[in-house]
Amino acid sequence: MLKGNTVVGILTAMLLLPASPASAQAVISEEAKATEAGFNLLPVYAEIEKLEYDIKWQDSVDTLQTPNRAQNMRFSFYNNGFTAEPRDPNWNTDRAPESWRATFLLESLGSTNPFSPLAQPQVENVKNTAEYAFDEVVVNYTNDFTGLQQTFLVKNKPGDGPVELRIAVTVENLVMGMDATGQFIVGSDPITGDELLHYTGLRVFGRDWQGTSGGNGY
Repeated sequence: MLKGNTVVGILTAMLLLPASPASAQAVISEEAKATEAGFNLLPVYAEIEKLEYDIKWQDSVDTLQTPNRAQNMRFSFYNNGFTAEPRDPNWNTDRAPESWRATFLLESLGSTNPFSPLAQPQVENVKNTAEYAFDEVVVNYTNDFTGLQQTFLVKNKPGDGPVELRIAVTVENLVMGMDATGQFIVGSDPITGDELLHYTGLRVFGRDWQGTSGGNGY
């Protein structure tokens, strides 16, 4: 783990799906079942639920992958980023089956410091977390019911210019744009306009600046 005095900048982003009332009703139903027989099984259910968010190696896709039941997403991880797609295309019975993908790949740490997708990181994977450690940057992922959190720890400023984490986004069956407030990126169904994902919480903190926006461009 990096010590605080080695970190120049931290950018965090949360990827999540707009909440569904059905998921909240499911939680209430499970709580009722856990106590109706007079036994407190909630701690057991909570532990099982946590395991569902673990990040694991999948031979079928030759990479780390994890489902997210609460957000109905599946994440696949690469050295320079990740892909998000529906976990269950028929999860929301109020609309047509979902078939979309969004891939977020780190392109550079600054205008004069491109990031090579061929760079080989040291990968550490523990339960619902994964870490990709490079010489210049460490990328951490945490998957839980709130969504997938991505954190960049930039260890050294580029020689020239400011730190600018440029992330390339490629999508299938999605329209990407900013929300009305300009606070986060939205991926929407190109036909219905339904919001399918949010990329939000972009903030930068470090020695050389106070908390600022991480640049919500894409």
